[in-house]
Amino acid sequence: MNVIRTFSCKAIFPVLILLSCCVTLPAFFKSFSLLLLFLVLALSGELFSCKYKLKSILRADNPLLWLVGLYVLHCVGMLWSQDVKLGFDDLAIKLPMLLVPLLFLFVPKRMVVRRRLWLYALVFVCGLVGYELVLFAKAVIAGGGIANILRTYGVCLHHTYRALACDMALIALYKMPLAKVAGCSSKRSAVVRFALMALLNFFVAMMYSRMGFFILLAADALILLDTLFVRKVYGETVAMLVIILLTLGLTFGNERFGKRYKTIHELENQKKDTKPKADRPLIYANALNLIGQNPILGAGTGDVKQAMTDFYKSHGITESYLNPHNQFLQTAIAIGCVGLAVLLMVYLCFALRLFDKGAYLLVSAVLLSAVCMLTESILERQMGVHLCVFAYCWLNVMTTKKRSCKGNSSFGF
Repeated sequence: MNVIRTFSCKAIFPVLILLSCCVTLPAFFKSFSLLLLFLVLALSGELFSCKYKLKSILRADNPLLWLVGLYVLHCVGMLWSQDVKLGFDDLAIKLPMLLVPLLFLFVPKRMVVRRRLWLYALVFVCGLVGYELVLFAKAVIAGGGIANILRTYGVCLHHTYRALACDMALIALYKMPLAKVAGCSSKRSAVVRFALMALLNFFVAMMYSRMGFFILLAADALILLDTLFVRKVYGETVAMLVIILLTLGLTFGNERFGKRYKTIHELENQKKDTKPKADRPLIYANALNLIGQNPILGAGTGDVKQAMTDFYKSHGITESYLNPHNQFLQTAIAIGCVGLAVLLMVYLCFALRLFDKGAYLLVSAVLLSAVCMLTESILERQMGVHLCVFAYCWLNVMTTKKRSCKGNSSFGF
């Protein structure tokens, strides 16, 4: 048993590295890495011996507490949900909202010191870049000319979620002390940093995601302002400006790139379907009516689809495209204004740290993800849930001021 325990203790760090690499990979890798983390924590004894103060967890300014509360509310919403199967499917997708913060309660403090947290972020960026390169290579191999390559790469595997991952990675990469983390010279780290940042800009520029591109420009602008007015590193300002100009030039200066957003709509029009279509303006314009059907507690965790179906039928729409494309609206329909308030509290807790010294760029990454939720139901797919939960856990500890509490709650949860 001592051998197993010793091996498990030493395996915690490699498993955390694997977990960081798998954040944007397919579902199997994410689930497998989470299972490994649970096993090594259990076999090492950390899952049973960890001590922490309840007072350090139950803080109103702790965003992870509200995130777990959101999952609990979805569980409670099953009590009045009619479609139990869809409800349990939804709970399974959102399970990382509960598991990840709870598991990280038991991760030893030595595993979440800042140097290692930045190393996890670097591994996440490398895993993301590697995965995007694989997807791009597949698109190139599929062939069919530049237009088809762009279409194949730009729309595969939930492009908006991938764009959001790239946008958040961009900010983390800029703030990362790469020379210390990677153990290289300052000049070499600067070259690697801006090469990776340029690559992330290129990836997002090729994706069919307007919101992802908008968030990219916002992140680029924040980084540019930080280099110019805060850090006053004018060489990096010039490099960032070049990246932005190349991204804009590639997007709007090249005809094949510039018209890619229209391609999807052109393909949809070719279907020659004359029936009324469910579109986002229709949903947004009637958002209050949708929420007003069950304003306090919502329709139920598994009944959003039925609520959307009834709404569409009332407007003569019979298609099965039932996603509201707005996470706040989706949450309000499912678990009412109570659930919406809990979701908003997650971002309010982060927003209160916006003016903390050195934290505003990292906090901006969280707030930009909230902006992305205005046009996508990010927390309704496994990829979005994993990305947000892991990012919020990491950003929570990176933007939390050190307190004198003696609890072993590593992630401020």
